[in-house]
Amino acid sequence: ATTGRYAVVRCPRGHELVTAEEAGSEELQGCRACARGLEYILDPASDGCHKCPPGLRCSGTEQVEPVVEGSVWNVSGGSYVLDACPSGYAVFPEASVVAAAAATGQSDAFERAVAMSRCAECGEGSECTARLCTTCSPCQPGFYKPFVGTAACQACPRD
Repeated sequence: ATTGRYAVVRCPRGHELVTAEEAGSEELQGCRACARGLEYILDPASDGCHKCPPGLRCSGTEQVEPVVEGSVWNVSGGSYVLDACPSGYAVFPEASVVAAAAATGQSDAFERAVAMSRCAECGEGSECTARLCTTCSPCQPGFYKPFVGTAACQACPRD
């Protein structure tokens, strides 16, 4: 005996499942396309659309492209997470903020931190000269950098 009810159980690539419970009725359930340029989705079978962080260009599917070439993104907790940036940049917000939110199980805080992730140029008076960076460090004594940017600190002029 059939009940005459149906349920959408899987959506195509680039779409999230909206269940009858979420939609408010069986007739309104279905698949919603993730917004191209604004969202991404990793697994339509078990995931929803995620806000595209400013450090990525999103296609509405699982395919993304880093805004800063050489930045390192990995999947953690069903989201793209920024792990490292190229020389001259720092991870923003700091990786420790994202890790703390994940470790404490605060999924809302984790999602908010991940949704803001990007590579930020080192500030005035700071640098990161390693191949991959997570934070910027103050210029060494005798060196300075009078602007925000990816350049390394330079030697102070001699009197």
